[in-house]
Amino acid sequence: MDLLSIKLFGADEPVPEARLLTAGPVTVELDGGNLRYIRYQGHEAIRAVSYVVRDQFWGTYNPTLEGMKVEQSADGFSASYQAVCRAGAQQFKYEARISAVPPTARCASKAKAPLLPTFSPIGQVSSFCILCKA
Repeated sequence: MDLLSIKLFGADEPVPEARLLTAGPVTVELDGGNLRYIRYQGHEAIRAVSYVVRDQFWGTYNPTLEGMKVEQSADGFSASYQAVCRAGAQQFKYEARISAVPPTARCASKAKAPLLPTFSPIGQVSSFCILCKA
């Protein structure tokens, strides 16, 4: 029995390891398919960004992640995975792609801040700049 897991998370499950990723002045922790502790120049800007799937009673599924691929480069990072949410006979599958890259011509700030995405199923990608919100 893992008493630390029970104290921190209320369940006897292994504590997932978070992976620190960087994109220029931005750092994030990739934790179970979610972005946590998004920092700009060392200052926390956003606590978490996640793709949440709710059940019929508005409970949150704890998806099973498969095929996690994470790439870190000098300019930024990308992560992708497939997720399955199950409850009894119900099942919902989705794919997610997360990336942070240098700004493009779409960025109104023209600054050196990376673009961070909102979570979307693949094929419906949208991004925003942490400086200009474009």
